[in-house]
Amino acid sequence: MVKASMCFRYVFSVLALVFLTSGCAAVAIGTAGGAGTYVYLKGQLVREYNAGMDQSFEAVLATCRALDLQVQNRARNLSEAKVSAIDGDRTVWFTLESQSTRRTELRVRVGLLGDKVASQRIHEEFVSQLR
Repeated sequence: MVKASMCFRYVFSVLALVFLTSGCAAVAIGTAGGAGTYVYLKGQLVREYNAGMDQSFEAVLATCRALDLQVQNRARNLSEAKVSAIDGDRTVWFTLESQSTRRTELRVRVGLLGDKVASQRIHEEFVSQLR
């Protein structure tokens, strides 16, 4: 019985380690007021918004202005947009992807490895710029 228990713990530990280091692990964070859910995935904080691509793209640019982020590059087509900006010595990447005419997904990555707290602050400013 002891051998089976030890074997089970070993297999469980190995599987947990593989899952956590595979890049597939995601952490969901509830937002204030139940307005939606953020997902932190591979260094990016992701959330869908009830706003079209035009409104979302303008809100990203307004967010950059409000947070004193210097826009370096921006590109846009019908279904996707990308903006990169500088925050001190780090790059901030915004990726917008149209989910429908009234829904857009926003991905924010701060720095090469990601910064969850800074990304959440950027999402909060983005929400205020949508209004």
